[in-house]
Amino acid sequence: MTTTRPKSTSPVPSSGDGKNGTPSGFVLKLYQMVNGAPDDIVSWVPSGEAFRITDLSRLESDTLPSYFRHSRFQSLVRQLNFYNFRKINRERTFWVYYHPLFHRDHPDKLCELRRRTCPGFDGRRNKVPPMPVPP
Repeated sequence: MTTTRPKSTSPVPSSGDGKNGTPSGFVLKLYQMVNGAPDDIVSWVPSGEAFRITDLSRLESDTLPSYFRHSRFQSLVRQLNFYNFRKINRERTFWVYYHPLFHRDHPDKLCELRRRTCPGFDGRRNKVPPMPVPP
């Protein structure tokens, strides 16, 4: 049974690089996927603060290829990790991912969601100051 979920009524900006008020391609496609895919595959949690993947096999066979150039769940998880999404459940039958800037009702915040670029820096810790150069 497919349930209906509230859809975001705010317009989503066009794809960009995450600068100048446009979300990156991955973030935009992810938002469109969560909003557009059938609820029995992927959907927002009721609060809109996170999204839930319920049917992994259909996500890989039907949904991912429609939005991305791959069909592997592990590739999606890798990108989610680059953007500091956190898996917030311990179940093995479904997956719930959260990021404070990724919200159903706030597509205007998507452009603030940035991909990690520094190896070893995950966005949760402060950067280590550079080592002084010995004389």
